[in-house]
Amino acid sequence: MLVIAMLAIVPATTFAQQNKRPDPAKREAFAKAQATEIAKKLELNEDLTKKFTETYLDCQKDMWALGRPGFNRTKSSEMTEEQAKEMNKARLEHQRKVLDIRDKYYGEYSKFLTQKQIMRVNDIEKKMFDRMMQKHDKRQGDNMRQNMDRGSRPERKNRGQR
Repeated sequence: MLVIAMLAIVPATTFAQQNKRPDPAKREAFAKAQATEIAKKLELNEDLTKKFTETYLDCQKDMWALGRPGFNRTKSSEMTEEQAKEMNKARLEHQRKVLDIRDKYYGEYSKFLTQKQIMRVNDIEKKMFDRMMQKHDKRQGDNMRQNMDRGSRPERKNRGQR
């Protein structure tokens, strides 16, 4: 029975780990849908919509290539000063790279969008992100409630470290 239990657990664990990695095709389709929605809200013509979508996807691909900062999840109270220093430097370096990408694409957008349109792109993108995070937080809350109903303790996430 132990072997059967292990055989049932291992594939489930492997499947869960595989799902943590984003599917590049789904990621690109999502970004294209975002670009299309933004272009629609900006009321761009067909040519500008195509140019905007291509540029937006290129920007997203550069951001994805940069990846997440990969910060150490150790609590700051448990870190040495040297570990904290390295984490701070890594965070700043990652932020510089993000800013470099944003600056590059500001220049690209400036070639075919007005400055007001670029501001609107940023506003729309932020609202989309906020909406997505609200849905994520709601799902996390629903999952937490379900776990509590089953008698397990909810996992705590340290959102204070960014």
